[in-house]
Amino acid sequence: MNENQETPTERPAQPAASSAGCAVCGIDWQRFGLRAKDILLDPKGIWEKLKSEEQTIEGLFRNYGFLILALPVIFKFLRMVSVGIELPFGVTYHWPFIQGVFFSIVSYFLQIIGVFLMALIIEKLAPRFSCSVKRVDALKLVVYSLTPASLTSVFYLIPGLGVLLLLGGLYSLYLFYQGFGCMTGVAQESRMKYFGFSLGASAAAAFVVFLVLSLAGPAMPGPEPKVTVPKTLKLPGNVNVDTEQLQKGLNQLEKTVQEFQKSVPASGD
Repeated sequence: MNENQETPTERPAQPAASSAGCAVCGIDWQRFGLRAKDILLDPKGIWEKLKSEEQTIEGLFRNYGFLILALPVIFKFLRMVSVGIELPFGVTYHWPFIQGVFFSIVSYFLQIIGVFLMALIIEKLAPRFSCSVKRVDALKLVVYSLTPASLTSVFYLIPGLGVLLLLGGLYSLYLFYQGFGCMTGVAQESRMKYFGFSLGASAAAAFVVFLVLSLAGPAMPGPEPKVTVPKTLKLPGNVNVDTEQLQKGLNQLEKTVQEFQKSVPASGD
């Protein structure tokens, strides 16, 4: 070999530019997408594979749970601070940006607590139905079954597509039922009863979480939410109410009451 010839030195491998993972958030997006696709397309067969996987609670949430719970919060936040949320009779409710952020953070953490409560209920009810459930398996059941409801939450951004949100929720319930027997190991004759008790107790826990979230609304910092009332309220029975005329009538009524109060002598006179 020529002495003057440079000996090639190994260079450290450069990380390939890939969308498979995210170094900042620690999420393998490709794996997340494939897992979500498998769950949606194989709601019956996927559960045996999910149960056989060796996974910790930390890994479950880091790789899948935190993101699947965050998506509805993000989409709902964008809806609340942009086009707002429609209430009955055409009224629109907008959150100011700061209040929307506060509400979303509280909502996100309450969702995580709700998932753990539901898994704990499933785990603690298991001995009543002659089976034993690992906590990580109960969490897998709850987290993975939320996939359709979470992914369809993107339709929060498009007014008028609430029916698709409903379909996503129903598909999540179907997934939960399909995986219930596999992940809990309950006997077939006790499956429906165990499933019903778990849903009922979880619904009660969700109601408590909803109450806490409702109480958090008035305590939010920042300006008051903006309520947009249309010029015409459409009531049941094809009844239309002109809100401007209604406001004028209410103002006149208030003025009349004030004048009446002034004309009535005080009790001490």
